[in-house]
Amino acid sequence: LLKWRGISVGSGLYFQGNSVKLTLEYDEVPSQTITYSEAGFDLSGDLTIDPDVEMSIDLFTTTIPLEIVTSVRLLWVLNIYMGLGVDFNFGYSELKLKSAGDVIFSPTITGDPGATVTPGRLAVAATNEQAPDFVTPRFMFGLGLNLGPVVALNADVVYYFATKGVSLGLSFGLIW
Repeated sequence: LLKWRGISVGSGLYFQGNSVKLTLEYDEVPSQTITYSEAGFDLSGDLTIDPDVEMSIDLFTTTIPLEIVTSVRLLWVLNIYMGLGVDFNFGYSELKLKSAGDVIFSPTITGDPGATVTPGRLAVAATNEQAPDFVTPRFMFGLGLNLGPVVALNADVVYYFATKGVSLGLSFGLIW
């Protein structure tokens, strides 16, 4: 009716890498009329800003999990398991934002024939780099359903203490 399945100690090696690049396109800021006057020098014109932003996210992690798990089988059908683990994490994540829009100024200059206006570019740049937490302890719990020697269905819950994160999983397996 009840069988203790023993203690299992396990480890492994996981690699994960992601890279995403996209452009966030916004509506142009409505054109503004600018006027400037000083000692016989007059400047006026329309200023338009295109606020598009390019964003990229790069992520690479290597994880070495270490866990200890025990389980109990009830009535040959239900397997209840729980354990503790810790993940050792290495890697980086990087977020970059960069402006991709132009500043357009169409000037009219009077009073100084040698004056010129050079169009500009909207300059925004931001970078944030961060390494993962080196150690992330966790608690694991799950239920497994054994339907004879052929099929196994498992539902897993993993709770990460440090980040208060939860991972839910469902797996199906064939046993032969």
